[in-house]
Amino acid sequence: MAVPIHPWTDLVSQNSTAHDWLLNIINTVNSIEKVPRSVRIGNRRTSMRMEPVFWRAIEEIAVREKTDVTTLLTLIDGFRIKDVNRTSAIRMAVLDYWLRVSQTSS
Repeated sequence: MAVPIHPWTDLVSQNSTAHDWLLNIINTVNSIEKVPRSVRIGNRRTSMRMEPVFWRAIEEIAVREKTDVTTLLTLIDGFRIKDVNRTSAIRMAVLDYWLRVSQTSS
């Protein structure tokens, strides 16, 4: 049995919907520009650059959790290991949040 080049190779080759979805994701990722925002984390103002989808996800998490973006970012930053890039930590926290939401709603 041949080993797929990529884990999605079999899925994409057998399913045109998956193929279209993957192409859409690739095209979107290749055209995304990071958006800079000035934010407050704790008592400090800082600037962060992230893709628009992450900014939207952060705003939606804040609404769902009945808080504001500043409080949410401060909470995430408080649990961050200091050697980890702040923006990367926030992206991972956002991804983890939505993965957990998807698992509880399935």
